[in-house]
Amino acid sequence: MKYQVIARVIGPMPPFDEVAYAIWGKDINFDSDGDSDMAGSHGWRELTVSLRPENKERLDIDPTDRDQNVIQLIATHEHVLRNAVDFLCRCGSICPVT
Repeated sequence: MKYQVIARVIGPMPPFDEVAYAIWGKDINFDSDGDSDMAGSHGWRELTVSLRPENKERLDIDPTDRDQNVIQLIATHEHVLRNAVDFLCRCGSICPVT
């Protein structure tokens, strides 16, 4: 089962590694891919993070086809999605629309 939220980007995104830390905690080993041009970048819109070593827990963030500032967050587990959305809302980065 996949869990999904659509959100509008309303502010700068946090550095991508902070998203993984918000989901799983600071002392974790994770894999990532996305469109961040450098560590600490705030302008990214695409991100995939997964928890190593099994990579069974995963979050994908991608812009929708219609607007770069409308993103979809899709996760393998409800707590992964909830932690990511809560964190990005607290950062002032997104506002869920669904």
